[in-house]
Amino acid sequence: MTHPDPMPASMSPTVDLPSAENASPRDRLIQAAMRFFAERGTSVPMTEIAMAAQNRNKSAINYHFDGKEGLIEAVHGEILGFIKASYERLLDELEAGESHGTVYEVGLAITAPFFALYVSGPDGPTAVKALARLAFDSPTRGRGFYQTVLSAEFKRFSALLVALRPDKEEGQLRFHLSHCFMATVTGLAILDRWEEVSVPPDPDLLFELMLSYADYVSGGLGSTEKGRPGFDTKRWRDEMAGGRAS
Repeated sequence: MTHPDPMPASMSPTVDLPSAENASPRDRLIQAAMRFFAERGTSVPMTEIAMAAQNRNKSAINYHFDGKEGLIEAVHGEILGFIKASYERLLDELEAGESHGTVYEVGLAITAPFFALYVSGPDGPTAVKALARLAFDSPTRGRGFYQTVLSAEFKRFSALLVALRPDKEEGQLRFHLSHCFMATVTGLAILDRWEEVSVPPDPDLLFELMLSYADYVSGGLGSTEKGRPGFDTKRWRDEMAGGRAS
């Protein structure tokens, strides 16, 4: 598949996370919590977060956020503010076009903000890891996270795909869309666990990875049984079932 190159200017990072320098006590708590949540999840004691943010005790968390859940929501909102701002711009551009772009461009628009967050600064990878943790640590952010927390954006992306691929069932489109969201976030979140990958990764390698997620969306929605390379369908269905013959 031929990939667009270089990255369109409209998909490059344009939003910065707060700098730790001269940060307010509230921002220091958010930044400390983000780092703890990224590595250990939301079960980390609030006293540890307060100490890391140069506060003597967790009363600062109660003062600024009205408790632990408020701090979690603040971290969540900080990260999603970055993602939502990028989505608003990209979706506006796609929807304004007469053809609504291509399926490949929709795939890029879904993934690019998460990659932009990852490379946004020293805390970018931490923010992505925290987002992945928050998506699964809390019942309110777990099942259906991408259809609820990002519900408006999810619906707009779904409408674009329906317009571009009216021959596909809406359920199939939503499945690909949901999987692309989840795979992008979780894939980026565990990059530092691969010994063969330097952190931060080479920009060209990271860009190629972003394109691979767009490949998934466009390839999955554009493929047909007749268009796929020849292969033994039964053999691979059996393999998916654990190597057991059906």
